[in-house]
Amino acid sequence: MHLLDLPVELMHMVLLEAIISRGVTRALRLKLVCKQFYNCFQPALFESRVLDDFGVIPLYKDLKFMELWYVRKQYGAADLWHSYLVYRVLNENDIENINVRFPVEIGRLAEHFCCQTEAGYMKMINTLCWLALERYVETLGGWEERLHDGEDLNLGQSLLSLAAYLGNLTLAERLLSEGHCPTVDNHLTPSPMQLATWAGNVDMLKLFQEYLPDFEDISFELNSWRSKTGPGSIKGATMRGDINILRLAIYPPSRAIPDSDGFAGYPYGHVDPFSKQGRDLQSALLCAKNPATFQYIQAFFEDSKLDNQYLLVRYAELGNVDMVRYLLDQGADINGGEKLNCNPLSCAARYWHEDVVDLLLERGADPNYQTMQQRGSPLRAAAMSGSLSIVRKLIDKGAKPAKNDWWPLLEALRLEHTAMATLLLDLNIADAAARSRILQKTLDLGLESMAQLLQERDVSLQS
Repeated sequence: MHLLDLPVELMHMVLLEAIISRGVTRALRLKLVCKQFYNCFQPALFESRVLDDFGVIPLYKDLKFMELWYVRKQYGAADLWHSYLVYRVLNENDIENINVRFPVEIGRLAEHFCCQTEAGYMKMINTLCWLALERYVETLGGWEERLHDGEDLNLGQSLLSLAAYLGNLTLAERLLSEGHCPTVDNHLTPSPMQLATWAGNVDMLKLFQEYLPDFEDISFELNSWRSKTGPGSIKGATMRGDINILRLAIYPPSRAIPDSDGFAGYPYGHVDPFSKQGRDLQSALLCAKNPATFQYIQAFFEDSKLDNQYLLVRYAELGNVDMVRYLLDQGADINGGEKLNCNPLSCAARYWHEDVVDLLLERGADPNYQTMQQRGSPLRAAAMSGSLSIVRKLIDKGAKPAKNDWWPLLEALRLEHTAMATLLLDLNIADAAARSRILQKTLDLGLESMAQLLQERDVSLQS
């Protein structure tokens, strides 16, 4: 019997075992084999649980895999991870098992919200899994140590976050009267204030502002404070990219001096970036959706203490071409300078942001730029991404591996990208000794077809 003639149940088992044995990166390519594999792949992938131990090592140290997915340019990764979290929520129920506590608590929270409203359970699961996605992915691979120190889910506080996002004023008012605070973060979702502004719920934001004091220093810890301006509301408005909601977050109508143009007790343009509220305001500069909101916040500081080179690399990694263009227009070094461990072109190439790559190359970025601190060249980053188009663009602009830099070729072979590997082999990458090491690595990884490609191109590697 032909493999493709197997019953669906047996095809599922075959794919399940293949995914477990091949690992995530190689297994994902099974979707491309045929339409039948494509249709059967995702259930097998989820059942395998191999995603629990999967992560992408970022080139730039500050951004974790899937961090800021809501402003990061996406190519389907967020949808996959969201679907996986929904799957875990629907298939876990052991609250005592700390390894599945996160999805179990999402299910509990959805049930409680549905009991107090007329919302549908599956709709709530889907919504909550989006709100919790960033934190869930961050916890994989050792999350039991970082979850929440064994604390039980604070249902009231978590319900307030969900009510804030969905604009349920009645439920929010009741939860506020019970003492739950709109600025408190929790281990499942961002704070209610952040979710209210991110969702654009103006009336909810005003409700929270009326409930909060102008400023209250809760303790001597770094970020333990609350006020009508946050923390969280400014960040949410900046991520949304709505200048009107951002103004409302910074200038609450219910503050003690409603006509003042100052912020946090500082005159306009002279906010202390090291104050608690100044740090919160400044943090929004790291996740702006557009230049308009970025400029609006930046004007509150005489010096925000955030280097334009750092910001350029960050927004190149996020794939925000408008912010990259703005920062270049403001004079940021297109190659990122000497101090950072990645340059803008490498970050854009690594995460498949072809429009950002085009802009940087058009503006004169060096396709071979690499400092001692940086983790590989733009060509290697493009090879790691699997984008043959970006690899070709870099080569057309003069990119070429340094002497015996065989990393781009190895990255292409690891991805089993035959066309890319062939293109890089045409550049005569690496000497005989380096190619021999590459051959051994491909064999160690079980990439027999790639080893065969190397041997066909280089007779000295044939046994």
